[in-house]
Amino acid sequence: VLNQFAKQAELPQGLGSKTIRFFRPVTAASANVQTLVEGTPISTFTDMSYTAVDVDLTQIGEAMKFTDVLGWTNLLNVLKDGIALMGEDCALKADDVTLASIIGGSPTKRYSGGAANFNALNALSAANGKFTASDALDAMTNLTLNKAPRINGQYVAVVPPQIGRDLMRDADWLDVSKYSSATALFKGEIGSLYGVRFVSTTNAWGEDTTDDTEGTRDTASPGIFSTIVTGRDGYGVVKLSGTSPMKPQVIISDKADKADPLNQTLIAGWKAFYAAKVLNPAWVVVVRSKSQYA
Repeated sequence: VLNQFAKQAELPQGLGSKTIRFFRPVTAASANVQTLVEGTPISTFTDMSYTAVDVDLTQIGEAMKFTDVLGWTNLLNVLKDGIALMGEDCALKADDVTLASIIGGSPTKRYSGGAANFNALNALSAANGKFTASDALDAMTNLTLNKAPRINGQYVAVVPPQIGRDLMRDADWLDVSKYSSATALFKGEIGSLYGVRFVSTTNAWGEDTTDDTEGTRDTASPGIFSTIVTGRDGYGVVKLSGTSPMKPQVIISDKADKADPLNQTLIAGWKAFYAAKVLNPAWVVVVRSKSQYA
């Protein structure tokens, strides 16, 4: 889900490095503009400078083993299901890496209910600490003031289903069905508020409410949820498609060898290089909130 809003780059082949370098351009400023004198050539030039952001890649992968007896009975169906499952595992792992890099990448932080910090939010009730239309408006304003470039003219918020549920009950909510016929939709898009388009994800960042610890993920029973509101190029990821030899690809081993001389097993798996990193913390806002979903 998150990768569709990221700046994507491939690992260049043959450079002898496992590091990808992203480039962050400078922010526009009216101070770059000069007053011209008639007939006098301009002599001071604006430098087009970039800030380099390096990302070290990690190799990830997974494998499944199938027996020869299974192969005689139902191999094609089981192999097909196994490859499909590994494809989902790969997507979730990449999303996990991207999600953790955003939360830990010093993004702009905001808290629902007017709370000043995590502990203050934790002290609020679910009704007072839920994500509201005002939070969307504040996040949009924050990104606008930071001159974050928009994605197709708007900012994007990635929300867990619990937050999406609360927003759908808001009087200002514009359901995706009201504009889907005229707008190309993002994967998982559910609606919009104040120039922010909302995309739902089941792989969200949640935190425990019992230990007052911000930044420690709780996937079992989170009470505080993070909504990621971003502009274009706020974070970067390794491209998982295209011509890169390190993109995810299925490898099947079905020959006898010294480890399996009677060829009693078939192994299918995949491997890839992957990494993600926040490129400009001012262009990514993380809004923590509670939810009234029970």
